[in-house]
Amino acid sequence: MAEKTTLGLPGKSSSYGQVGQAGASTGHIVGQTGKSVPVRVEGLNRIVAIAAGLKHSLALRGDGTLWAWGYNNGQLGNGGSDSRNGPAQVTGLSGVNRIEVSCNHNLALVGNKVKAWGFNATGQIDDNSTINRHTPVDTQGIWTGRVSQAAVG
Repeated sequence: MAEKTTLGLPGKSSSYGQVGQAGASTGHIVGQTGKSVPVRVEGLNRIVAIAAGLKHSLALRGDGTLWAWGYNNGQLGNGGSDSRNGPAQVTGLSGVNRIEVSCNHNLALVGNKVKAWGFNATGQIDDNSTINRHTPVDTQGIWTGRVSQAAVG
């Protein structure tokens, strides 16, 4: 994968820090607004993929680690529920090949297995529950076996 410049997302609201601007590191950021031009996300380098959900963003580094920021109802994958406007490493993941982001949950392809975390009210994490997952978990069902690509909707 070619290296990409790490950018925030222009024109998107940043009420939860999902644009990745410097400042307060947790919680809802009062008065934070979207940007009309791309901004650099501080604290990240060697980014090979970036993706955005409704109120959160993910960045995949070339070393296979995954970083997240923005609103957090589990989607940041750091074990807590505090929102962040700067990147923090997703807990327990290494060797990530691909990422997919939905509004409120994420998938990561690690080898040929799919990990998922975030909002899970209707079972979208595919872990045989409807419990929000604040760290990545193994998916069940159709995701078992050899997987080369995953998508969310």
